[in-house]
Amino acid sequence: MCINIYASASMSIIGIIATFIIYNKTNLLIAFGIFYFTLMEIIQTIGYSVIDKCDNIVNKTISYLNYIHISFQPFFYTLFIFALLRYYRLSYKLKNVDLVKMVLSLAFVASIFSFLRLFGEKTDPDCYLCGEKACVKSGKYHLRIETPLRTEPEYLTPNLFIHFFFLFIPPLFLGKFGIIVSIFMFATFIALVKGLKIDAEEGSTTWCFISIMQLVTVIIFGWYFGKKK
Repeated sequence: MCINIYASASMSIIGIIATFIIYNKTNLLIAFGIFYFTLMEIIQTIGYSVIDKCDNIVNKTISYLNYIHISFQPFFYTLFIFALLRYYRLSYKLKNVDLVKMVLSLAFVASIFSFLRLFGEKTDPDCYLCGEKACVKSGKYHLRIETPLRTEPEYLTPNLFIHFFFLFIPPLFLGKFGIIVSIFMFATFIALVKGLKIDAEEGSTTWCFISIMQLVTVIIFGWYFGKKK
């Protein structure tokens, strides 16, 4: 693995510093977006201390915390994007407060449904992010997470498409800046996973490793486009 406890700890520190700087330069909601994804790096740093010890209670806890964090990423990322667009006045559509509340509410409900996959009968250990038991394991480049997740009933159980949808689709309807942000975030994710040729479980943790730098870049985009206006 080329990413280790020191790399994750360093990214955690960078994220905390970036959170304070961005809070002082912008506002609480934008800064909290950075902090939320920094929190994942803190979780992963702890995970490295017990990696591959699948019967260890800390290892299991980190696995569950990782999935819970992923579950609520759609809501907090959507909140981050809306806060950024509003702060830099980049979308006239954000003047429609009811529209913003509706999208945020839908993202929150989607996150709750994803979170609820932790409860109920677990029947498929081979689904995305699934495993027979909760465990933080070594990956090719980074750690990988497996968690027992409910997959039935299919009609009432979301898969990770809901994560993709709320991260990449809503910004597409918020003007040029939103389109650029979605393309940038998706392209860097695909380039990372395909370039490293890693599986989905390791891909999610590796993506979270670079997410702080992605979001800081998005904030710079917002500052640039806002300044241009």
